[in-house]
Amino acid sequence: VKHLAINFGAPGDRKADDGTIWLSYPRYAAYKETSLDVKLDLQQQFAEGGDFKDINEEFTTVTGTDTPWVYTSWAEGLTSLTLPLLGEGDDPATYTIRLHFAERDEPAKFTIKLNGQPVLKEFTLEAASSDHAAITHEFTDISITDKLTIELEPIEGTTALHAVEVKRNE
Repeated sequence: VKHLAINFGAPGDRKADDGTIWLSYPRYAAYKETSLDVKLDLQQQFAEGGDFKDINEEFTTVTGTDTPWVYTSWAEGLTSLTLPLLGEGDDPATYTIRLHFAERDEPAKFTIKLNGQPVLKEFTLEAASSDHAAITHEFTDISITDKLTIELEPIEGTTALHAVEVKRNE
């Protein structure tokens, strides 16, 4: 994988103005005219009551981003997922990982791990006053030998991840 962008809970695939194709997950039956027939199994795990969620982007204001629609769906209560990035026989590679979050109705605090290593401890998602601010955390030079496992360990409240984007470093 050289570049992959996944939008959790989105109703379908969508192309951003910068050319990035955001794949919806979970994957739905592909429409020949508008969707890519890409199969993904991210082995996602949720805390009790967790699931993919979405809200109507027409009635929600998201600030701080050129792609507000990315932040109107998410994986709520997500505890882990795995992205297969390299195939058998591929050399190890380094990636830049971007995790996309947004302010929520209720605050939350959790630790983020990539392949078992904490990369952000006690990350806090603040409660939104009215508009929801987009928040992106970028982690560079993450060594990958086959797959990337993302873990969100809740401390307070419920975790929520809106999207993940990975780019292979050349």
